[in-house]
Amino acid sequence: MENLTGLIGIFTVIALCYIFSTNRSAIDWRTAVWGLILQFVFALLIIRGENIAHLFDFLGIPHGIFLGAILAQFILLYSVGRFKKDWAAHVSVRWIKCVLLLEFAVYVLKFNLVGHLFDALKTGATQLLNFSTVGATFVFGVFGSQEQMSTSFKAALGENAGSIAFVFAFQVLPTIIFVASIFSVLYYLGVMQPIIRHIASFINRFMKASGAETLDVAANIFMGQTEAPLTIKPYLSNLTRSELFTVMVSGMAHCSAAILIVYVSVAGVDARHLLASVIMTAPGAIMLSKMVIPETGTPETLGASTLSKEDTQEKENGDAPVNAVDAAARGASEGMILAANVAAMLIAFIALIALFNGMWSSLRGYGIANTSGIMKDAMTALPASLEQILGYLFAPIAWITGVPWNEAVQVGNLLGTRLVLNEFVGYIELGKIKAVLSAKSFLLSTYLLCGFGSLTSIAIQAGGIGALVPNRRRELAELGLKAVLVGILSNVLAASIAGILF
Repeated sequence: MENLTGLIGIFTVIALCYIFSTNRSAIDWRTAVWGLILQFVFALLIIRGENIAHLFDFLGIPHGIFLGAILAQFILLYSVGRFKKDWAAHVSVRWIKCVLLLEFAVYVLKFNLVGHLFDALKTGATQLLNFSTVGATFVFGVFGSQEQMSTSFKAALGENAGSIAFVFAFQVLPTIIFVASIFSVLYYLGVMQPIIRHIASFINRFMKASGAETLDVAANIFMGQTEAPLTIKPYLSNLTRSELFTVMVSGMAHCSAAILIVYVSVAGVDARHLLASVIMTAPGAIMLSKMVIPETGTPETLGASTLSKEDTQEKENGDAPVNAVDAAARGASEGMILAANVAAMLIAFIALIALFNGMWSSLRGYGIANTSGIMKDAMTALPASLEQILGYLFAPIAWITGVPWNEAVQVGNLLGTRLVLNEFVGYIELGKIKAVLSAKSFLLSTYLLCGFGSLTSIAIQAGGIGALVPNRRRELAELGLKAVLVGILSNVLAASIAGILF
């Protein structure tokens, strides 16, 4: 029955978006239905891929023969269209395409190709972490390597050194710099652009959204909330209010690839489910944002899956990298700025939590010591820390996704921490309590935290996107709080679907 709790989460998210909608009669339910279908399909392929593959065990066709047959039929179909054979007039090419597409779908499901792809990406993420350690060790010595640092501490302090082997500044922040450099090179080489365009084109086939907002949502799978809008910069000033809101929600609901890999280090989460989360959230962000602020205007890029204008500020300014080395250097510089920002936020926010807890503990202790009777009992019953306060407030949200009630307060605290501070602090706290959480609660926490949506992101988007379109800065600020809410609901929806299937 726990798995069915996720249905409550799905219903609650849709109901809340309907309640907060600015124009309920204008909601396109086709977009909502397709958003749910796409998320369920992605989740099934990733979470239950092996189970689906076993359903086709009756097809005892070897991998090579199956693939060869599909390729042979594809070549035959191409030849029919290319050379105009006489018998082609008696054959419905459309039906041949449908049969070929069905065969390919069976091939993908039977051999669990999506699952293997995500396993490969997970392995690649692990290798990236290992490679980043090499550079960190060169600069910081034993502090840059967890294994060497552990050995050094044990030699110096004895076996009681325990877990003094993980220094955030020396082992996590360098990973951000390394991954940012890699993606900068991939963008320079033109590897990422077609991937983003194809994802946008795929989503656009099913969901009624404009080319600009779909491209931005696809870019958010790999880029941050202020970088992704650069891909549609020439269109930003003319976006409808609904399109602009979708851009904001997508930024709140996703995390950039450079940060995702770091979460594997700080929380020990499965990179496969991190990737699943950002992909599932793409149609979810469009679906929910279009419910809250439905499209009532005429988007400039309506019906377009690709954009023809220059899509980056660098191209407009002639400031593109001159070669791969220059791209790597620029990426490293940008990564260094991001790492410094992350470090600064963590220092400030974690210290602020400690300050709040200290003040709250003193006030609560004073009340307990200087009151009696019912008043003293009430003071004693109050939560002892910010973590407990947030846990109690957000426990119901954690529960409706499928988290067992006895763990809902702990997971609710993580979600509240993400909202009030940021997801990075949330993942750090998740890593601390991993050992006491069940496998399902840990998995759902991965989905719940995988987004930039927090109160601090309102200022980030108003400043970052506002710098690209100063004339819409006021509108960005007005929509900020609502974008945070819908961004978090997008993650709750993804977690609810995962909770049903896990």
